[in-house]
Amino acid sequence: MSIRIVPTAAAAALTLLPALAAAATVYDFQNNDSDGVVCTTSDLCSQPASVGLGGTLGFAAYPDLDVTAMYLSAPNTWSAATVVQDRFTDSGATAKWVGLGVYSKILSNPTRYDNSDDNITKDEKLILSFDSAVVLTNAFLRAEGHFNNFQSGAKFEVSSNGGNVQFSFQNGINSYDLSNPGLGASKVWTFYGLSNETKKQYYVSAVTVVPEPEAYGLALAGMGVVAFALRRKQATAG
Repeated sequence: MSIRIVPTAAAAALTLLPALAAAATVYDFQNNDSDGVVCTTSDLCSQPASVGLGGTLGFAAYPDLDVTAMYLSAPNTWSAATVVQDRFTDSGATAKWVGLGVYSKILSNPTRYDNSDDNITKDEKLILSFDSAVVLTNAFLRAEGHFNNFQSGAKFEVSSNGGNVQFSFQNGINSYDLSNPGLGASKVWTFYGLSNETKKQYYVSAVTVVPEPEAYGLALAGMGVVAFALRRKQATAG
């Protein structure tokens, strides 16, 4: 009996390992309310309009994630911006939210952010901070205008502590595969806007992440320890 325990435990570990590798988590910003404050008549954001720019936007559904934003306030100077969760206004919309964008203009009216778009435009960035390192495998980005198509040539940039990569929009609402070996796993992922032109701006509606690859090895090692303990216990009982 003691001879069969280790192979069985090892087999179980090897069977579970692919499942761990496939354990992707989708963070859906279209169908989950943030715990933000009302910053316009319908939108939620990370800072009350009466306070100013900045703050962290969180989601009860995703306690391991915080979202912040910044804008280029002067050459080589990034300042705090406000994260906004934009509400659909399109006729016949079935989803509650568009996704996450950025307010970066100074207030002139305490009830709203004047003269500020709420998508991600040039010199603005949205920052997703996770509790542990993850690999970003996919992002769903919705165009300015909500259901309108992106214009050809629109670009955005994604970065992590492993580097950065630029992607070009195609016409239409698309998902983009961000699995890039050069970026690897990171706790912080940043989405940059690269255009001010209409229909070349976007919201982050959802992202998909998988655990840091090293976590798989740790899980397997832990299973090995359990198997060893079981074997010793069985040998002692025998």
